[in-house]
Amino acid sequence: MIVLGINAYGHNPSACLVRDGRLLSFCQEERLNRFKGSFGMFPSRAILWCLQTNRLKMEDVDKLAFSWGCHKYPGRMLKHLAKVKLSLIGKEPYICKSSIDVTSNTSSVIEYLYEYNPNVVKSGIRDNLRSFGHKGPIPGIEFVEHHLSHAYQAYYQSPFEDAVILVADGSGEENTVSGYSMKDGELKKLFGCDVPQSLGWFYGGFTGYLGFHPNRDEGKLMGLAALGEERKDRNPWIERLDRVIRVTDDGFEIDPFYFKFGGNEHHARFTDHLVNYITSFDEELVPVGVGEKAVNSDGVEINRYLLDDYVDIAYAVQSRLEQVMSVLVKRLINETGLKNLCLAGGIAMNCKANGHLLEESGIENIFVHPASTDDGSAAGGAFFVAKQNGDDVRNILRHVQLGPSFTNDEVEKILKDCHIQYSKPDDICEEVAGLLAQEKIVGWFRGGVEMGARALGGRSIVACPENPQMKDQVNRQVKFREPWRPYCPSLTSESKGDYFVNPVDLPYMIVSRKATDELKQHAAATVHVDGTVRPQTVERDVLPEWHHLIECMKKHSGHPLVLNTSFNVRGEPIVCTPYDGIRCFYSTGIDALAIEDCLIVKK
Repeated sequence: MIVLGINAYGHNPSACLVRDGRLLSFCQEERLNRFKGSFGMFPSRAILWCLQTNRLKMEDVDKLAFSWGCHKYPGRMLKHLAKVKLSLIGKEPYICKSSIDVTSNTSSVIEYLYEYNPNVVKSGIRDNLRSFGHKGPIPGIEFVEHHLSHAYQAYYQSPFEDAVILVADGSGEENTVSGYSMKDGELKKLFGCDVPQSLGWFYGGFTGYLGFHPNRDEGKLMGLAALGEERKDRNPWIERLDRVIRVTDDGFEIDPFYFKFGGNEHHARFTDHLVNYITSFDEELVPVGVGEKAVNSDGVEINRYLLDDYVDIAYAVQSRLEQVMSVLVKRLINETGLKNLCLAGGIAMNCKANGHLLEESGIENIFVHPASTDDGSAAGGAFFVAKQNGDDVRNILRHVQLGPSFTNDEVEKILKDCHIQYSKPDDICEEVAGLLAQEKIVGWFRGGVEMGARALGGRSIVACPENPQMKDQVNRQVKFREPWRPYCPSLTSESKGDYFVNPVDLPYMIVSRKATDELKQHAAATVHVDGTVRPQTVERDVLPEWHHLIECMKKHSGHPLVLNTSFNVRGEPIVCTPYDGIRCFYSTGIDALAIEDCLIVKK
């Protein structure tokens, strides 16, 4: 059976192809259309690529799996939203009562219910496929509930037989958190939280308050929080957040009037009520504008969010998220006795919280899906439909290079057409390691594009992490991003015990660990200010060329480590095609480009 999985019209649109239960291809639309995030778009290019790379046509596809439960619209969702609205009547703070635009709220709800009406979505899919050249009939479309899609992607690509599964995000239909167990082949939902009790709304709201872009920059809030580690014992916001989100015995309780229900003069993701609450303690703590500057106590101009009081808010928000996630996971353990954990949903992209779970929640093993945001739900939806039709969908994930790849012949033709001089070393890994030892920055383009947000040896920028200043050099010459944000190390799996505490294999750069003194000394450019690191462990039999490069680095530096960051500049998607890689190479300070077996070195 052939199933085409689709995530569309929301965050990170994507497509995948599952044949007889096997995930063969996966690609985010942004990698092909070059629009970062591609919010609200349809993955036409990704669908076309999935079909072409497998030499299929649309008429060969048996089912389309759409990872959103449109069958709940409008009736069930309207009933839920009305119930929420009625439950909040009379509870509004004064500021909300005075500023709610009832007409605007009502019209937006009607628009939302209409957009996901099954017939509207089916028509949209048909029209988008037609616009990209498809002429024949459209395969049958199956709507899969969003959190169920996430649960399927997390469990069926994990290495576990029995496990608990936690899905947490902004929302999937009415669901915001879902806890499942998989035991003896039976998936059972154990508990859930619904709108407006949303961890995604909470974290995204504060992302916006601090001057970042919600649904894109939550990782910046996470990184910023670490700057408050030294002041945590005197951070007043840890207690003050109890008014906003309270930890309970079995989960959490959010006051929704701080985020969605009320006037939002400053930002769509938080209300004036949140502004009033925060500024009641300090009138200077107003929402930060994107790119807004301020002068610190030393008279230096900095980004406003770097002022200590804003950093303390970030620390408290991150700490509260970690607390809540621990409570939810402990609840799963207590109800099942299972200690293998699978995670998916946008909240699972928080590697610091994931590391906290591995240390503090009582689990023994963790699998966080590397495409935990909505992009990965395309795979989960396809797995669900395939399994419902009798296929075995066990797909233990070993690597994520499931996107477009290019042969050496294709690469060489492009280089010749562009009149670019290149060489073909006998051992390109050894050659690149030599350049890294000279403190050169190298673009690494090999194999398929990665699934998910991380560069894991397919489309990476690499450097030698030994020099503590290398982070600043990469920032200055290539990435042009905030100097306080950390980079990550890729290291051989067999050496992990030397470089991070409580070592386990973590191949997807999505679970944080505490760095050892050895790592702090020899790869300072990859260790964050709080002493944590977000590693990628590399197994020889999974990614042999990537492993060989890191091993070659050991000959020069004495340590099997490279600094690894995504092959792109800030604000752009990770490169996909050779043309993308060449363009990024020549428009930045990257010193050399290893593109398949070809090496280009700037003079």
